[in-house]
Amino acid sequence: MKKVIFGVLIFLLVATGCSESVEQTEKDSKINEFEAMLKDSLTGPSEELTAIYKQFASEDVDETVEALKKLDSYHKDKYGNYFKDEYFQEVLNKSMYFTVFQEKAYREGMKIKAEDIQVERSETNDTAYDFSVNVHLSDSEEVWNVEGRINTDENGKITRIRYTNGMEWLQ
Repeated sequence: MKKVIFGVLIFLLVATGCSESVEQTEKDSKINEFEAMLKDSLTGPSEELTAIYKQFASEDVDETVEALKKLDSYHKDKYGNYFKDEYFQEVLNKSMYFTVFQEKAYREGMKIKAEDIQVERSETNDTAYDFSVNVHLSDSEEVWNVEGRINTDENGKITRIRYTNGMEWLQ
């Protein structure tokens, strides 16, 4: 009887350890996804985005409308899978684009590069992730820090991104 109880205890310990390991892997996966998304949105602009921004400068209204459609498509392709559909559409409808830092860099004739990206699950909220990214400006020694929080739903889809530091560079 003691062997059976001991065997059950060992099984429960192993099963608990395995489920925690799977849960940790899922958490690490989300952190890796968010790090990649932040790196992509805070590095550039790419040649594709540069072409879209140039098209925006056209005085032809049709060209500008076409550029807006391309930008929406770019955002959907690059970032749509990370977001809950309703939030993503809200962001697009309000023109609160994910590449606003890259657009600023383009207007200033420079490039930006995200480094030292840190994403951590919030200690107080299981569906929130705090982030910090150092962004380097090309052709200068200037570095600024962008910080914020990513909120997700129970499926890990982003429902909100809030920047708490770093937006002053956009001024």
